[in-house]
Amino acid sequence: MKNNRICLIFLILLMGLFINLTSSCNKKNITPAPTVELLSLYTLNVTITTDTSFVCGGNIMTDGGTAVTERGVCWALTENPTIENNKIALGNGIGKFTSTIYGIAASTTYYIRSYAISSKGITYGNQVQYATLKLPPRVYSISPTNVTSSSAVLGGNVIDDGGEEVVARGIFWTSNASIDPIVGTKVNSGTGKGAFTISLNGLVMNTKYYYRAFAINGSRWGYGDIKSFTLTQMPAADTTLYPLYLTPTSATIRASVNPNLIATDVYFEWGLTTAYGNTVKATPGSLKPPFQQDYTSYSANAQISGLTAYTLYHYRVKTVNVLGTVYGEDMPFYTQLIPGTLMQGGIVFYSDYKGHGLVCAPTDQSAAAPWWKNDGSQITDLGILQMNIGLGEIYTNSIVKAQGNGFYAAKICQDLVLNGYSDWFLPSRDELWSMQALDSKGIGNFKKGKYWSSSESMILSHMASIVDFSNGIATSEYKTNNCAVRAVRAF
Repeated sequence: MKNNRICLIFLILLMGLFINLTSSCNKKNITPAPTVELLSLYTLNVTITTDTSFVCGGNIMTDGGTAVTERGVCWALTENPTIENNKIALGNGIGKFTSTIYGIAASTTYYIRSYAISSKGITYGNQVQYATLKLPPRVYSISPTNVTSSSAVLGGNVIDDGGEEVVARGIFWTSNASIDPIVGTKVNSGTGKGAFTISLNGLVMNTKYYYRAFAINGSRWGYGDIKSFTLTQMPAADTTLYPLYLTPTSATIRASVNPNLIATDVYFEWGLTTAYGNTVKATPGSLKPPFQQDYTSYSANAQISGLTAYTLYHYRVKTVNVLGTVYGEDMPFYTQLIPGTLMQGGIVFYSDYKGHGLVCAPTDQSAAAPWWKNDGSQITDLGILQMNIGLGEIYTNSIVKAQGNGFYAAKICQDLVLNGYSDWFLPSRDELWSMQALDSKGIGNFKKGKYWSSSESMILSHMASIVDFSNGIATSEYKTNNCAVRAVRAF
């Protein structure tokens, strides 16, 4: 029995040794499984953004043992974009790649992924999300106005708010040419879209200023273009004006003078030719600070006398200050003819500075004639209501065109042939009024009564304007009534 136990124990130990040896041999014969290398790709964050573009890309760290034949980025307005949405190819192989995506919309969220294509298929990188900014306001700078010796009016115009309310607008300005005005002085001017202006005061003469408009909505700043202006001293600006108060022997010569904030003396040169030969101090003769208002023009005049009737003269304004002498343009003029002079087929009663004038017939053409012929025809309102000198001939033609043949004032004048002239007409109200200067001197054989003019009345369409030579009053008379007729002609 004892021997049997010993044999059993020995057998068990022998079997354990065999199993252990067998196990050790099997371990030495195991070959480890090969490691599989995967493509490594990630998407770069968005950089360098503008209102219409952004830069994005990716980086392929490893290709997984299979060549990358195409790589790039894709994007969409929904998550997990694929190359079936929007894409841009950016070469092949491993490494970093980037590109600018154009044509993006403001206030929009985009989803972006990089991708790589190999023989194994398409691999996508991680998703990047980017929300674009809202657009800035669109504003432009307005050119300066009302520039004076110490001030100017500047401004801008907001033409688009960028989709958000404009909460502030105004200008930046500076006198430093080396910097952008936006680092200069800021001046606000309200909110919202539209034009705005700002008055800058306390500026310095002979200094150049720079400015640009700005506008701010809830998210962005918008800027206008840079403009500039200079407060510069200038010589006087002269304008010679036509003369007034002409007589046969005198005239009041005139001009407009802007001294441009500099003490200035004012003169007139005058004579029979453009060589002038005569100089007279104007009234006012000296323009000195303080001036009424910056860059204001002043009226200057001078009375000249001892002239010859109906003679051509010339004059011009002359200004003198520390910046030099400035001359206005030449102004030619004729002195008046002496009323009552016989010429051009009649009696002179009016002449102007251009040498033109009016004569009247020496006697009446009718003592009693209607303005509108008394043949039962309908009286028409012709709309010839003005009274001015120079309209008589035009109005006469209108009256005759409306009535045709017949016995009436305008037709009587138009048919007149006298002293070799056939271009006579019925005078306008003011032309008729001027003839009273002859009557006051006993010239012209006028009767003390009513004379027709070619001007209609402003009171009633059935009336026309007359002048009563018995009292010098201008009034109206019914067109079918009878008044005296005196023809005139122009030269």
